Amino acid sequence: MGRKSYLKGLATGMVGTTLFITTISTADAFEPYYKNVKAFISSINIVLDGKPIYLKADPLLIDGTTYLPLRDIGEAFGKQVTWDGVNNTIIIGQAEKSHRPSTGIYQLDPIYGERYMFVGYGGKDYLEPEEDGGKITLLKQQFSTINSIAFLDGGSVSYHLYDNKFKSIKGLVGVDDSNSGYSEKGIIKFYGDNKELATITTGTKRDEPIAFEVDIRGIEKLEIKNIKASGTASRVALVDVVLEAVQE
Repeated sequence: MGRKSYLKGLATGMVGTTLFITTISTADAFEPYYKNVKAFISSINIVLDGKPIYLKADPLLIDGTTYLPLRDIGEAFGKQVTWDGVNNTIIIGQAEKSHRPSTGIYQLDPIYGERYMFVGYGGKDYLEPEEDGGKITLLKQQFSTINSIAFLDGGSVSYHLYDNKFKSIKGLVGVDDSNSGYSEKGIIKFYGDNKELATITTGTKRDEPIAFEVDIRGIEKLEIKNIKASGTASRVALVDVVLEAVQE
């Protein structure tokens, strides 16, 4: 090998090795570093399923190990190869789509109406927050006051849903065991941008809470209202309330 060819191989080897070490080191949260190595340009042939692969960059032989250009090899297998500089990551094929998690109702600040622990039941005297041991009881089942809305008589609570990032609101709704009557049912209405979206009639205090899911895609303002009509229960609660996110 001539001096010019040797220097070309050595310089190329140093660059390739530096990139390899920097990528691994950064991923492991260490400072990147440089290392001088002896590298030789390899003249090997590569065959995939009986067909030769023509590389745009030369393979390198370093300490007995042959290093191949990842982009060329990935594309030979029909995979797109991209570099994510923000996360210092090489992506082969399609990048994994990020999953947007659900949002508990307690994470939203009401526009008006009181917070979940005060919306009904006359405030702390009747319904304590979770950290103070507060519970909501529906058919002898106890639920946390977190992610709950408890209404006393007629009342409502409203929220801004920014960026249209939610597709539905869901949870359980029922009549609290503390209601005096056995035959009273509750009526809950959902409004989106001042238009009625859904009406849910609960069972009595002797019935299982009802699962609900209401479509709220494209809604900017959500209102949840307890309708206190003649013969309906005074204490109605929504529990385990979450908003499902739109997945991109």
